[in-house]
Amino acid sequence: YGPGVSERSIAVLPFVNMSSDAEQEYFSDGISEEIINMLAQVPELKVIGRTSSFAFKGKNMDLKLIGEQLKVSHILEGSVRRSGNKLRITAQLINVADGYHLYSETFDRELEDIFAIQDEISQAILNDVKIKMLGSEREAVLKRYTDNVEAYQLYLQGRYHHNKYTPDGFIKAIEYFKAAIAIDSTYALAYSGMSFCYLTLWYWQWLPVDESIPLALESAHKSLALDDNIAESYLAIGRMKLHYEWKVSEAQIDLGKALAINPNSAECHVQLTMCAVLLGNSKEAIEHSRMAVTLDPFSPMTLWMASAALTAVDPQTALENGKRIIDLNSEFFFGHWVVGNALVILGRHQEALAAIKLAAQLEEGPMALSSLGSIYGLMGDKLKALEVIRQLESMQGIQLSGNNFIGDVYASIGELDKAFLYYDKAVELKEPSMLWKKLSFQFYPELKQDPRTKKLLDRIGVPY
Repeated sequence: YGPGVSERSIAVLPFVNMSSDAEQEYFSDGISEEIINMLAQVPELKVIGRTSSFAFKGKNMDLKLIGEQLKVSHILEGSVRRSGNKLRITAQLINVADGYHLYSETFDRELEDIFAIQDEISQAILNDVKIKMLGSEREAVLKRYTDNVEAYQLYLQGRYHHNKYTPDGFIKAIEYFKAAIAIDSTYALAYSGMSFCYLTLWYWQWLPVDESIPLALESAHKSLALDDNIAESYLAIGRMKLHYEWKVSEAQIDLGKALAINPNSAECHVQLTMCAVLLGNSKEAIEHSRMAVTLDPFSPMTLWMASAALTAVDPQTALENGKRIIDLNSEFFFGHWVVGNALVILGRHQEALAAIKLAAQLEEGPMALSSLGSIYGLMGDKLKALEVIRQLESMQGIQLSGNNFIGDVYASIGELDKAFLYYDKAVELKEPSMLWKKLSFQFYPELKQDPRTKKLLDRIGVPY
């Protein structure tokens, strides 16, 4: 195997939908994702994350090339043909080094056999990759999250919409998760999925706090109460504790439990990167960020989230990750934003300005615009910084969710009294971005010296 490739590593490519109905795409995607999730719980196996495996969907590329790009020794590919309750599923496990088929199987079965088919494929892979599972591991991998095929299909449809990562996608996903729960009220995974959707809708101000947070909290706790042996339950609780409750140390414990159950979760590593940065554990943060990117190297979201917090402790790596995001999707403003912020910390203001200008053109919200104002301020162009503040203040809803962003631009021109007025308001309103206030020291060192800062961080619950 090539450099950096473990002989026990696999990418599960999205199974091809061979049904005459394009609407069945959610089902073929869902089966691939389920197999990824089953295998991800095997500690000795490196399993590439869904987004990166799905980056090759419909590309018809040489499997050896895909294997090299994802740095894996094995690839699973397959197809799903569905007609009513009749299923034909094919699966092939390929050794990347020589293209040899280690396993090939066709299943002609009924829809209610779907769980058994997934189990069989997963077991065959582990046999062929020479992993002998112990009793408890075997139980985790072959675990049934629901026995109801109808609830399962609704859950898969929810995941399909959730994965679009759009406001509309999350709202639709919630409807499907609710429908799945209506059939199987003990479906913990559907509750954890709902919690993620509600939290994200709040985080990006796509839903008001009173319509999202109570439901996000309720769903997370329900998921854990129903099943405390799945990573998703702890991940749901850990996310709530980190991003809404600002209990960083507690969040780290729950996220650690999630990672112990699913060692291949890029998402867990991303969230733990954030905790480690906030708690001042730079080495740990760098390691979690590296793991997240290794497990999901083609996901702009993973690269962004693993890099945004990392910028303060390792700007060089954040810069490289930001450039990689731009290579993957130049329309995704976060790539330019990460590059810009990393360049500011590296003292390359002129280059940073160009990157952030691009980010501000691509984003409709206040985040990149605020960064642009701050760069003007740091470069001594007070007039342009004040102009940005005026633009921010005229944005709809900014008084409820963007006080921190305005405060930052004031900090960049040294007007700390005004900055703190906005920061205090932002803490009162629990603006999501306030959690990261401590990382602003890199940009505005005089903020660190100000006696008001420690009080502010105490209110947020982040160590000074």
